[in-house]
Amino acid sequence: MAQNQKKKEKQDDTTPQWYWNTEKWEPDEKEVDDYLKTWLKPDGTKMGNYVFFEILRDKEWHCRTCTGKKQEKEGLSSDQIAGGGGVQSLESGRKTKRQGIDLQSADRDCSKHGGTRHDRWTGFFVPKFSASSVPAELQEKIFEMANYKDAVENRERDDRFLMVDHKFPRGQFRVHDDIDNNGILDNLKSNDQSKIITGKEQCKKYYQILKKDDVGNHNKMKDGFCTTCCTCPACEENFSKHTDKQLTECSKKPAKTPGSRNGKRGLVMGINFFYNGGTEDWPKEVPRKGIEAEKGCEGCGWYDIAKWREELNKKLMGH
Repeated sequence: MAQNQKKKEKQDDTTPQWYWNTEKWEPDEKEVDDYLKTWLKPDGTKMGNYVFFEILRDKEWHCRTCTGKKQEKEGLSSDQIAGGGGVQSLESGRKTKRQGIDLQSADRDCSKHGGTRHDRWTGFFVPKFSASSVPAELQEKIFEMANYKDAVENRERDDRFLMVDHKFPRGQFRVHDDIDNNGILDNLKSNDQSKIITGKEQCKKYYQILKKDDVGNHNKMKDGFCTTCCTCPACEENFSKHTDKQLTECSKKPAKTPGSRNGKRGLVMGINFFYNGGTEDWPKEVPRKGIEAEKGCEGCGWYDIAKWREELNKKLMGH
């Protein structure tokens, strides 16, 4: 078992121990099997990424077109091999009991399909942020501060149908989740009013409340927009995997899929408004990866929906 692990205070019995690892690590075969099972649906049927990872686990290079064909044979869609139905979701994890995987991607020759995009698993898992890393007690405090209202619909809900969302999607930008949640909680529980104020400011800085119920999950909706924003329109890989040279080269190329919103910042309900005066285009002076990328998220409605709504109302009122 790898070193450098973090345990949740009230960890449930079904969560694999390796989920709490905080650094890139190499799993053993049982852990790989456990990971693969997380890509099964509740009824035991395979998701597209189950088939994808089954192929990749040999750590060899694999053609995406070939991978798509194998998914189709399983009766699964192969339309999003590069995006949420493939590479990006494998890299980010996207589930409470799942880490991301470390992938390499490159253009290579396939004996069946000629020059195509290929992927190879390095054999390592990488830390993946999950909202479950926010202690339950802190989540409850954040719900209380928001009066149990979600940010999108501004509607009071039972806490069973609410979740704490990180404003800055760290996983998409390959930023380690180093927020001191225990320190924030200590501030909120303090008898010192100045510390309580600091704790509230920290919560407002890092978090917002989204809904999760049978009608819709706003976190998944936001994730889709963030994934698209972080996808290079030229090669359709995550920007955070690009070297500076690749970023420069891709910026000179046309979009691989004309009409897609790859690389564009997300719109809330189709409304093209950004509260810091920017546009749907990523600010040129802001990097596409790392913690500095957060400056590019500021102004986007999905980054801070309450702030976005407040500023939009001001604009509509002519203020």
